[in-house]
Amino acid sequence: MKRYIAITILLISINSVAQTEVTDSIGKHLSLDEVVISASNITRVDNHLIIYPNEQQRKHTNNGYGILKKLMIPGLIVNSQSGYVEAMGMQASLYINGQECDAKEVRMIRPRDIEKIEYYDAPTGKYAKDQVAINFVLKQYKYGGYFQIEGLQTVGYTSGDYNIAGSVNKGNTTYSLFAGSNYCNINGDNSLGAENYILSQGTVTRMMDSDAKYKKHNEYAQFRIQNQKGNRYFVGKVSLVSNRTPYSQSTGMLDVNDVVMPFKSDMEQCNLSPKLDFNGNMPLSDNENLSFGLHGKYSHNTYSRYYEELPFKSETSESEDVGEFQLSAIYDRYGEKSSISAELYHYHNIWDAEYEEDTNLWQHLWQSESLAFISYNYRFTKNFSIRSRVGLDWLQYRLHDCDKFSQLSPRFNINVQYQFARSMILGSFNYVNSYHGMDIINNAAINVNPYMIETGNPDLEKSHDINAYIYYSSKIKTTNITAICQYKSEHNPVMHNYNLENDKIVKSYINKGDIQYFSFIVAASYPLCEKIIFSGDVRYNHTQVSAMQNLYNNDVTGNISMNLYAGNFSVSPYVNFNKRDIDHKTLAVRKIPVNYGISCSYSNKNLFIELACVSPFTSRTEKNMLDTPHYAYNIQRNNRTESRYCSIKLSYSLDFGRKTNKVKRDIDNNVNSSLLQVTQ
Repeated sequence: MKRYIAITILLISINSVAQTEVTDSIGKHLSLDEVVISASNITRVDNHLIIYPNEQQRKHTNNGYGILKKLMIPGLIVNSQSGYVEAMGMQASLYINGQECDAKEVRMIRPRDIEKIEYYDAPTGKYAKDQVAINFVLKQYKYGGYFQIEGLQTVGYTSGDYNIAGSVNKGNTTYSLFAGSNYCNINGDNSLGAENYILSQGTVTRMMDSDAKYKKHNEYAQFRIQNQKGNRYFVGKVSLVSNRTPYSQSTGMLDVNDVVMPFKSDMEQCNLSPKLDFNGNMPLSDNENLSFGLHGKYSHNTYSRYYEELPFKSETSESEDVGEFQLSAIYDRYGEKSSISAELYHYHNIWDAEYEEDTNLWQHLWQSESLAFISYNYRFTKNFSIRSRVGLDWLQYRLHDCDKFSQLSPRFNINVQYQFARSMILGSFNYVNSYHGMDIINNAAINVNPYMIETGNPDLEKSHDINAYIYYSSKIKTTNITAICQYKSEHNPVMHNYNLENDKIVKSYINKGDIQYFSFIVAASYPLCEKIIFSGDVRYNHTQVSAMQNLYNNDVTGNISMNLYAGNFSVSPYVNFNKRDIDHKTLAVRKIPVNYGISCSYSNKNLFIELACVSPFTSRTEKNMLDTPHYAYNIQRNNRTESRYCSIKLSYSLDFGRKTNKVKRDIDNNVNSSLLQVTQ
């Protein structure tokens, strides 16, 4: 078992990230010649690890998230429900055959179809924009096909996720069709607490006790054609996604300065989005490669919001059209001791929104970002190497009736790595900038309640981030240990701002000041025996905010998990200990309680059944506290979807003709949208 627990998998490289979501092209992942063997099923090839999951790991899960969990990589936290994967404190980007993918695609990967997993802990080339990149490389076949059905249903609250998929291989071409639906119908989310509005005539205190219910459902379909010959790929996809929230209601009682009254909030939204994608990868020679991606997406979104707190009433509706275009091209050239890459990216977005009822306003925003990078990697000796990446980011946007914003910013990253016999140390420095969408760059004003208005801010300052870290990994007998010490500085980060105007609190955005972040993480994994393995970590975080208000936070937390295998069965308990942090956008202090759970699975040939329980004996209550000169709150929330529930998953697949690779869907369920969108 200890063969697959190599610890060198967790080098963290915080590289330049364009915050617009992008799907890059399929690439030919070459690298320098240096190979360090760290375990029998894990090898290091320059800037990434190649992992071959063993048969036991493949058998006891049915998707990509499950495989990552079964690897028991120290410091890796996998949340299959939200689709979030964190490596030593930073988010990992997920790919399938070199193409960026979403959570739904990863949930549908069949472990038997995984040829290997590429873990880019020091990403370069097409992955250089990511902090950490994980690429699932799936097997390729010449003929045959498969059909698969999968269903997941929760017990404790009403939610389900059901999917069907089919794929046929004919020579070098694969034809795939995917469809599915998921839904949730939630009752019983509770919020309890107090809000203070510091107005000119005095402080208004609102004691709130509310219950929320909402219903959401999503449907999707995708047709995909992929042609592959060796390392040459061409992939075309047509997708259609529909998201609807028929209602999202909150009702309860307010005690406003000792006057008790009811309140009601009702929101709904509808989003329909077709998308076209074309990706390609072309080897130009034995040591040259060109990859590219072209992506177009259109979204039609409608929103409505009604709020009543007698005698106050507010109603707002919005109709919005969003167009997106994305282009990427990456050229790589490899030598015996060095490699060089040239990258070009362009993202263009157009929002057109019309508000009615309380707010009558037409908003038009166009936004463009172009990036160019040159990367150079050189290995001086067998153990010592340096990687560098420099570039320019040209950001432009303009909101109707506002001044044009234009910013040309440098980007820079350097990594220095030294490999010892059984350990490795790496240092990284990164300088980046960021930008924002119409949810922030907006002049619309929404009445939240009688005392608050929410609006955007089209006049933001320039911002940049500095990230630096030192990473160390070592293997002591069968125990693998990693440690990372990280420093991050955000200059002019975007955060909420509260001002008093016309005797109302105006909630908007501002980006002035600094946020300093320091963290230290130690993680380890240990195989007790061939059938039992443990993994855990301890984390210290310090945050210092120097902006419209001064805040600081110190926190120590940790995580622990275990995998136990017994024939066709496996048991995997876990504990995420409570933590306290500062939300960098809202500046609220959050206290997140302990989270624990267990999953038990049965796997036999094409059938997989899993039963999972999340915090079955505890009602998890998250506490949020904010204190500003004009607005403050202390609220505790009990989210029904985060505790006291179970889920059962059933998956069955049928291969015909020949066992074939299950090509994954590339469904983007995210809504690129504005200020009014419903959030839970």
